[in-house]
Amino acid sequence: MTARDQLLKELDQTPDVLIEEILDFCLFLRQRQHAKAPQKPSAAQILDAIADLPLEGKTNAFSWQDHDQVLYPQ
Repeated sequence: MTARDQLLKELDQTPDVLIEEILDFCLFLRQRQHAKAPQKPSAAQILDAIADLPLEGKTNAFSWQDHDQVLYPQ
């Protein structure tokens, strides 16, 4: 029997008052896990950041370091 099966079996035997608390706890855990997950920039965000970089030229040299920071944020 998997952990999911055990949990579902226990939930079937649990009073509704406790079910509400269990649901709140599950939602809290999911929210906490989502907050801990590293946020990767979307393709659109990367393209916007690249578009904001200065163009190569005599007065405003482009730095490849800037390029790497856009593509590989810390």
